[in-house]
Order: sequence, then C-alpha cells, then structure tokens
Amino acid sequence: NPYEVLFLTLQGKISNADGSAIGLSDMFKRLEDRVELTRYLVYKELRLRGYAVEPSPMDLFDLLANKASEGYYIKILREGENYSVEDLIGFVKLSIRHKKEALVAIVERNGDVYFYRLFQISGVSIEGSN
Repeated sequence: NPYEVLFLTLQGKISNADGSAIGLSDMFKRLEDRVELTRYLVYKELRLRGYAVEPSPMDLFDLLANKASEGYYIKILREGENYSVEDLIGFVKLSIRHKKEALVAIVERNGDVYFYRLFQISGVSIEGSN
C-alpha cells in the first residue's frame, strides 16, 4: 500500500538501508504514479486517529477504515468540485448493504480534512437499501 509507505516514511519509521532518512522529494518521486495527495491527506488523518486503512477495492468509495468493531466506507470529496446526489445515494446504499457506515471526507483547499457521517433517516426509505 503506497499510502502506508508514505505515512510511515513521514512518521520517521522507514529509512534507507544505510539508516539515513528518506527525503520527501525522493519518496514522492518513487510513488508519484501511485499516490494522490488528497487521498493521502485523508489516509493520514484516519491513521493518526488509530484506524486501519485500506484503499477501496471498488469504484463507489475511496477508502475502507476499521477500528475495533467499527467499519467505514469513506468517499473523498474535494472542496469546490461538483458531485451528484445520485452518487452519494448509491454510496449510502452500498454501505447499508455491506453493514458499514458511510463517511464523506471533505478536503478543503488548504488541506484540512473534515468527516461527515451519511445515513438513512429512520422512516425514510432510500429505494433499494433494504
């Protein structure tokens, strides 16, 4: 997982074979085709909060996070971009079917990350969620 490699490198837990620190620019050169900065910011925030994080095996969400008995599907949304409500509804339906909680991670232009839980309101049905 390239995000975990980058996270551990920036935490100082991975070094070169000779024990010297790996430079940030060198690490980004090695991972540039496999790491998206916005996704890394969300990954890092979740890891710092104690979650085990994996890239999504599906296109409907971006990351899977687990901690104890909690399981989350995370969809990353970037500030200033447009998103369809239908895509978010599909994301909530998938989460309900897989018994996971749906979180959106809003990444602001300055790099701050905010998490919001999406859920079905009791008594209101999202078609196909049963």
